[in-house]
This record gives sequence, structure tokens and C-alpha cells, in this order.
Amino acid sequence: MALLLASMAAFARADEGVDILNPARVSGLVTIQNNLDAVAAAIMKCMEGGREHNVCVCEHRELISRFNASVRDVFSDHPGLGEYDLVRFESPDGIRTSQSLKSLRKQASTPLSCN
Repeated sequence: MALLLASMAAFARADEGVDILNPARVSGLVTIQNNLDAVAAAIMKCMEGGREHNVCVCEHRELISRFNASVRDVFSDHPGLGEYDLVRFESPDGIRTSQSLKSLRKQASTPLSCN
């Protein structure tokens, strides 16, 4: 699973995309970003400990499931987001983020191949 690559691909240049200002949509996108950050951090830490990427992904299935669910929930709650690819938003704490919604949806729909 190329989750780390997807997390890097999920960021777009600051001058591209659509600004999302609706607080409910922003809240959902912040949740997705927080879950993605948690997955990336856990997998990186695991790999820095000498484990293989696939092993680390399988060890953190719960975090990945949480990320996948957050993506499904946001698109279910806000179907209009499906018309956008690149979006920009600012979290309540002032962090400005750009995401590729198509990349996030693709990543969230990729099945894990754990034994």
C-alpha cells in the first residue's frame, strides 16, 4: 500500500484548487487530515524501527480504518465535495492545507493486503 506516497500526493500547490469555507466541510476535512497525519507518523516510526512498509501498514490497520472511515463519512455527509479535486481550507487553529480529494478517496478505497 502506497499510503505514504498518497499522503505526499494529497498536498497541492497553494495557488491551485477551490477554497472550502463552510465550517462543517472544513471540520470534516480537518478530521481526514488529522487521521492521515496519524497514519503517516505511525508508519514512518515503525519503518524507522527497521520494519518493512507492508508490515507497518498491517500493524496500524486500526488507524488506516479510521482514516478510511473519515473519508467515507465526509463524502457521505457532504456529497458536493465530490465535484472537486484540489481543495484548500484553513483549520480552526490557522493551519492552511491543500488536499487532493480524488487521491484521498482512491487511497481510502484501496484494500489492505494483510494476512
